[in-house]
Amino acid sequence: MFGLDGLGGYAVQYARLLAGGVKIVVFERNPTKLEMAKKYGADHAISIVARSAADIAGDLESATGQGDLDAIIDCVGTPEMIQFGFSVLGTRGHYVDVRLLGDRIDIPMFPRINREQAFHGSERSHSAGSGGQDPAQHSYDWL
Repeated sequence: MFGLDGLGGYAVQYARLLAGGVKIVVFERNPTKLEMAKKYGADHAISIVARSAADIAGDLESATGQGDLDAIIDCVGTPEMIQFGFSVLGTRGHYVDVRLLGDRIDIPMFPRINREQAFHGSERSHSAGSGGQDPAQHSYDWL
């Protein structure tokens, strides 16, 4: 989980309820939100403030025993977070972006195709287009 705003908080709780047995890892800048992540049910909360992608990936491996992620729900949507996310997304991993900031994603395509990674966008992250469905639940439907 990238970002623990309102939607990120819901997503962590949904993951705890619906995805039995998975390890939930939250990546966040704000120390208060890192603490909240644990209260919401995250197994691990990793700070990304002023750290390289390699350092963050090292923390991921130390925390979970694996250096990549099976699935990502991105509630941040910045170009930097998307680039980092794809660098730690595993083979056949799914990346769900529910908050794209901007109109471009600059990532190399060959590694995505070679590793059979999937990118899913959710227009339903905006309340007007949700059709009454919770946006976090819509994101889990993709996974």
